[in-house]
Amino acid sequence: MKKLSYVFLLLVVIVGMADLGESVKRKNGNVKKRQSVRFSEPRSLPYEEILRFKAKRRQQVQSRLKSADNNTTAVSNSTLNNETTTTTPKPPQLVCYGDLGCFSDEAPFDNTGSVPQSPEHIDTKFYVFTRSNPTIEERQEISYEDPSSLRMSHFNPRNKVKVLIHGFFSNPITEPPFWAGDAMMEMLKRDDLNVIVVDWNKGAAAPNYFAAASNIRVVAAQIAKLLVFLTEETGCKLEQFHLVGHSLGAHTAGLVGTRLPGLPRITGLDPAEPFFEDEDPIVRLDPTDALFVDVIHTDGGEILSGAWGLDLPSGHVDFYPNGGKGQPGCGNTWLSAIGSLLDSSQELTDSMDCSHKRAHQLYIDSINNPCKLVAYPCRSYDDYLAGRCWECSNDACAVMGYDVDSNPNARGSVYLTTGESPPYCSYKYRVVLKTKPGMEFCRGEITINIAGSYQSTGPIKFFDDNSHGIDADTEYVGIFASNVRLDTVKEVTLTYTRTTSFLFSWSTYGDVELERVDIQSNLGIGASSCSVMIREDGTTTITTFNNC
Repeated sequence: MKKLSYVFLLLVVIVGMADLGESVKRKNGNVKKRQSVRFSEPRSLPYEEILRFKAKRRQQVQSRLKSADNNTTAVSNSTLNNETTTTTPKPPQLVCYGDLGCFSDEAPFDNTGSVPQSPEHIDTKFYVFTRSNPTIEERQEISYEDPSSLRMSHFNPRNKVKVLIHGFFSNPITEPPFWAGDAMMEMLKRDDLNVIVVDWNKGAAAPNYFAAASNIRVVAAQIAKLLVFLTEETGCKLEQFHLVGHSLGAHTAGLVGTRLPGLPRITGLDPAEPFFEDEDPIVRLDPTDALFVDVIHTDGGEILSGAWGLDLPSGHVDFYPNGGKGQPGCGNTWLSAIGSLLDSSQELTDSMDCSHKRAHQLYIDSINNPCKLVAYPCRSYDDYLAGRCWECSNDACAVMGYDVDSNPNARGSVYLTTGESPPYCSYKYRVVLKTKPGMEFCRGEITINIAGSYQSTGPIKFFDDNSHGIDADTEYVGIFASNVRLDTVKEVTLTYTRTTSFLFSWSTYGDVELERVDIQSNLGIGASSCSVMIREDGTTTITTFNNC
């Protein structure tokens, strides 16, 4: 029954979002059903072009809506028998919460359809952690209303400050799982910091996503007030702060940055999509919110497809691990939810947001893992998988997660692959097989094993299928991940297995003749070998390199 109630809860949220989306479209007066406007995929464009794309899109939408309104008025005047939907214009709402300010639901903040709830209802708490109190049990609550709470804490104004902000449907800090608590402990293992965890779980409670998406405006005002309080009381500087937010927490961080120009860095972990896709940048996370904004996308798409994350580039550098959606080990949201009802060993909440929460899992894994999540600039994820983007000159590549500022010059959309379970980081190997001109056509499977001085990657399938056609005078490129870090390339073993599919049993095939084999790792090691023959259903071991 509990799992069924979760599914019902999810459906309520989805249907409500769809209903609100329709209501937002009904502006003053009569409304007629309009043809939707579709646009090209913007992900591979640089951010400047994204801005132009969004401006053009707004102009197109406004033009279409204006035209539809004119047509509706003309039709209404010509006959009273036509079907129209009549609505009464809703007066704007306005709420004021003392020195936090006033909040209206007028554009552009009409994206959620409501104004935020009161600070008393949201009940935001701020907890300080340092190396002197690095566990949840040792948390120290501070308040900008009570300076003595700060003086009694271990907050050190000389150290940097990380501010962690959770999103919708979060547990309170004392009830695991609580990702911000996990991140805090990993950060303090690595660096001597102040970590402030923002707990606003009452304002982010399910099933009212509409209220939670509105409440981030109040939470952002409270966080901004806290940061000003800390600078005034302790003498620390704004440039010491780094905000990290997941889902709605990412947009919350963006709103803080709007209030505090000059904030050095914001990290967005899969910013929430519902009510923020295609909206004015002022209501969501965007590059103007801090001097440097890095974003990790793991569940991009529309909510009706089962995705919770924002697909649109939202930072100075946007990371798309595994294409930014459908993370390894995570099934389709809806199919997984149904499967969890039939399998008591599966947690429904895990299946509902598996890819969405992968963003904070990847970020936490990056803090103390010596393996770095290197991402590559590319036009698309498909191009990346095809091995067309392996260039890191001029600081083009970026390190995803905690150490992204090791290369602050990285910009644009960047791609990488990860594992399906921790440690998520892996070492990448680019392998190029160039077949000889005149080689007889082959069909089958090639596996490769790369060995260093002390260990090897293990067998890796070069093609996705075991009946791949292999043509003469053709270059085949693949990017492969391994948990093994090789110090050098000592030996490469290639195995060719002819297809056994009955669909191709009528044909005859020969050996695989390679003009050249090139191997390169993302750490810079590489090797090449020329004139390599792999016999049908045989194995060839290369031990001589750089003979081309």
